[in-house]
Amino acid sequence: MRNRQRCRGQNLVEFSVVLPIMIVVMLGIVEFGLIYFMRASVENAAREGARYGAIHPTDVSGIQTRVRGTVSAIDPSSLTIGVTYPDGDSLPTERIQVSVSYPLTTFWPGPHAGTYGTSSTMRIEKQ
Repeated sequence: MRNRQRCRGQNLVEFSVVLPIMIVVMLGIVEFGLIYFMRASVENAAREGARYGAIHPTDVSGIQTRVRGTVSAIDPSSLTIGVTYPDGDSLPTERIQVSVSYPLTTFWPGPHAGTYGTSSTMRIEKQ
């Protein structure tokens, strides 16, 4: 049987080896959750802008205002919003496409994480 006096520091050494790994894993989980939340918010905003554009196809500033008003926990001024008409016109039964992109930022030190972009297309219902 071992002497307890010789093993007193073993737990502290093991904990000091495992703790940094656990912290990095936990921060990675939080970061992934934040990026997923931003992604869902940008997709919802694009969809909401396309819904508004299906009723008011020529009101581009109204579409952009609706998109910026829909995002949550994101800086609306950093969104890049594009409105296009894939079929060529803003007439009923044609389509409107709202594209939104957002620069992803992380709390990890290092380079810029990239840009997330999405778009939503809907049929124009009325002029």
